[in-house]
Amino acid sequence: MNNIDIPEDWKAVAGRTKQAAKICIVIGKIDSGKTTLCKFLIHKWTVSGIRVGYVDSDLGQSTLGPPATVGLKIFNTPPNQADYSNAFNLHFVGNISPEGFLLQTLHAVKIMVDKSLQRGSEITLIDTTGFVDGPAARILKLHNIELLHPQWIIALQAKDELEHLLKGYEKMDWQVVRLGCSKQAVIRSQTERQKYRIEKYKAYFKLARLIVEFF
Repeated sequence: MNNIDIPEDWKAVAGRTKQAAKICIVIGKIDSGKTTLCKFLIHKWTVSGIRVGYVDSDLGQSTLGPPATVGLKIFNTPPNQADYSNAFNLHFVGNISPEGFLLQTLHAVKIMVDKSLQRGSEITLIDTTGFVDGPAARILKLHNIELLHPQWIIALQAKDELEHLLKGYEKMDWQVVRLGCSKQAVIRSQTERQKYRIEKYKAYFKLARLIVEFF
């Protein structure tokens, strides 16, 4: 984490949330730095001796497993980059975007969060997709929050692009923390995002073998 520009408000929220959080959800647009924030929080919390369950539900740009899946990994000590290369558990959703797969996405996230709690995670951290605009995105995020009952909703925004969601959550008495994006957040092209997915598939299926069955 020493090579990453960490904003001061990120450092403050790491200490603030660990005091009362059991479930924490991170939302933000595409390329806002959600995964970087999650890795920072995991590092800070595990340094403090907290057992952290990381639920990766970014279907299109997944960190733990192949695209179109929701993954879970539990960390007891500060991880290095290689520790994010695989998941303890994976749930297949079936698409690289939650649009049109809202029920499947919600179901997968709930299963992974439940597994995290069953495995004794003191904090379960959910990394979400950048799908935040439009009616379907609002429905997905709202039901995600109502289903999981997070103690903290951490929102990453450059300006006010998430306010159409956040003001509604606050009216329903959800605890919302607003953070600025890292200066090192990189905007990736559609081609770069597609290349990333291909590499993730290759890595996951690298040791796969063909099984032929005769009936």
